[in-house]
Amino acid sequence: MSEPTMRTWIPWKPHAKQRPRVANGRAYTSAATRKAEAAIVEAYKATTAPEMLEGPLHVTIEFANDGFWIEFRTIGEYENRKLRGDIDNYAKTVLDSLNQVAYEDDAQIGSLTLVKL
Repeated sequence: MSEPTMRTWIPWKPHAKQRPRVANGRAYTSAATRKAEAAIVEAYKATTAPEMLEGPLHVTIEFANDGFWIEFRTIGEYENRKLRGDIDNYAKTVLDSLNQVAYEDDAQIGSLTLVKL
């Protein structure tokens, strides 16, 4: 695998994304999740060059109590790639569906590698 394109420490206490809420027939993101996402963006911009990364990426995130390391590496183009959705959404569907089937709760999972072809 190639050398890291970018690796940075984000000082932010990890916060699990809450499920969307529904009111009056409309779904919305909770205030706590919006606040957490804004804090991550602010910390990332404060520690990282503002340019966007291009092309397919491999991302590694290492969580700790007081923040997380995030590392990006560029990877080669996938040929004949059929799946176009967000890889984390595919994984969440699989992991949530196996709660109480393969394990008591997906919170038990301490490491996860995903590949989309």
